Amino acid sequence: LQLANAGAKSRILGTRHGFESQRFAAWSQSCCRTLVLPLYGTSARGGGVFPALSHHTAQAQHMREFVANGNVLVVAGGTMGKEFLNRFFAFRIQEADGGYSRGPWLRVVPQDSHKQKDFRVFASCSQRLLQGSAGNAAVPMQRITLPTETIVLYGDDTSATVMHIPYCERVSQEGAPRTETPSLCHGAAQNKGECSCG
Repeated sequence: LQLANAGAKSRILGTRHGFESQRFAAWSQSCCRTLVLPLYGTSARGGGVFPALSHHTAQAQHMREFVANGNVLVVAGGTMGKEFLNRFFAFRIQEADGGYSRGPWLRVVPQDSHKQKDFRVFASCSQRLLQGSAGNAAVPMQRITLPTETIVLYGDDTSATVMHIPYCERVSQEGAPRTETPSLCHGAAQNKGECSCG
C-alpha cells in the first residue's frame, strides 16, 4: 500500500496491516490523498497481497470511507484488482469475453469539459495502450458491467482497461453509511455533509 501525497515523501505500508492500521483509519476520515494498491504478482516481487478481510469489517468500511471522503485509490492488478473492487465496493465488474486481449486500447477524452480538466494529466500519455508494450499488462473489463458514471480512460467500444470509478456514500437516517450513485449524491445532500464522493 503506497501513499502518494503532494509535498510529502511516498510511504509504503504492508497491504493487510496497512488497511488495519490506526493511521489508515485516520486517513479514511479526511481528504485528499492518493493510495496506490498493486495487486499483481507477489509482495516479494513488488506486488501487493490481496487483503484477507471480510467486506463487513470496520477495516473494509475504512476503505470505502477513504474513497468517499474525496481520496483516490489506484488499484492495479487485472483480475485481482477486479476482485478487490467487487468484494469491498460491491461492484459487479466482469472481464471482457476471452479475458486476455492484445488491444490496442485508445485513450478516451471525456466529453464533459469539467472532466477534461480533471484528467488533463493524461494529455501527455500515449494515445494507445498496447498489451506487452513498455511493460504494460492489461485485462480488459466489459464496459456494460462498470458502475454508473464510470469514466473510461483507455478502452474500445465494448471494453475498458484504465478507468476512473467514482464512489459515494450517504449517511442514512439511522446514521449508517450506504453506497449512493454520484448523480444522486450531488446537490443539497452533499452540501449538508450527508453525502460525499471520491
